[in-house]
This record gives sequence, C-alpha cells and structure tokens, in this order.
Amino acid sequence: MAEPDTRPDEEALARGRESYAARAWSDAYLSLEQSDRLTPLGKSDLERLVWAAVLSGRIEQMISGIERLHQTLLDEQQLSAAARWAFWAGFRLNALGETGRAGAWFARAQRSLAQLSDECVVHGYMLLPSALRQMSAGDYATGFQTAGQALAIAERFGDPDLAAFARTIQGRNLIRQGQVSTGLSLMDESMLAAT
Repeated sequence: MAEPDTRPDEEALARGRESYAARAWSDAYLSLEQSDRLTPLGKSDLERLVWAAVLSGRIEQMISGIERLHQTLLDEQQLSAAARWAFWAGFRLNALGETGRAGAWFARAQRSLAQLSDECVVHGYMLLPSALRQMSAGDYATGFQTAGQALAIAERFGDPDLAAFARTIQGRNLIRQGQVSTGLSLMDESMLAAT
C-alpha cells in the first residue's frame, strides 16, 4: 500500500491557508486549528489562526492564540510585535466590555514597549484606549487631541489601520461636540481608507 503524498496536518494547513486567502474565515479557522492540533503552527500560520478566529466570532480562541503568539515573540525579543498582539487582545476585550482582562493585556503591551529604546507604531495604538476613555468621560477635546497624537504616529510610520482608527475617534469626538459635518467627514475618510 502506497504512503499518502501529504500528511493530515499538511493537508489541513493547505486548506486553512487557501480558505484564509479566500476570506472564508470559519473554514480557515477549522482547518488551521486541525493542523495545529496535529503539529503546532509556526508564527505566520498562528497569526492566520488568530485573525480567522476573531473574524469568525471565536473570541476565546483568538485570545488563546494571541497568548501563544505573545509569548513566542517575547521569547524571541520581538518586543514591538509582542506589544502589538497584546494591544489587539486588549482592544477586542475592551470592545466586549471585559475591561479587567483588557487592562491586563494593555499592561502587557506597555511592559514590552517600555523596554524599547525607540518609538514604534504600537505607541500610537496604545493611545487609542485613552482617547476612547476620555471620550466616554465627556472630555471630547482631550479625546480628540489624544487621537490626533495617535494619527501623527500613524502618519510617521505609514500605518493606515492606526490612521483610520484615530480619525474615527476624532470624528466621534467632534460629533459629540456638535461639529457634525466635520466629524462625519473624518469618519468618511477613515472608512474610505478601510475599504
């Protein structure tokens, strides 16, 4: 009897990558998770697993994947990347109202950033929770300024995702201050970048 050309983990991995490329998030997650159970995924595929988890509504699986990624990156002294993943875990949990867990992830991100000698784009991402808290507290002018600082970092590092987030927060702050047309214009600009 002839041996199969590929192992089950390789077949699942290939299916997962194809589904991910096709943006079939649930299929991508299931195939990547199957491959991971058979042979632990490398960093790039683990990142795909994490994004497929969040985009298919599997929040706890996203968090456990980020936990693995975060630790791997810390072990490799890739502090900026570790901080970025910690930010995403915190940001997602914060949006779900899990402020305690979110705060713990933000603290992990801050610890990684504190070890860097130079500014990186994640410093801008870490301004977003503060801008949102300021807006929630009714301090719209400060929230607008904090989002503006994040936008400046986004522009320095050429990060369109951070720029879109920052503009959206600025727009929301302006709308709450009664500057509806200017705020909507900023939000439209950020949506255009997202598409």
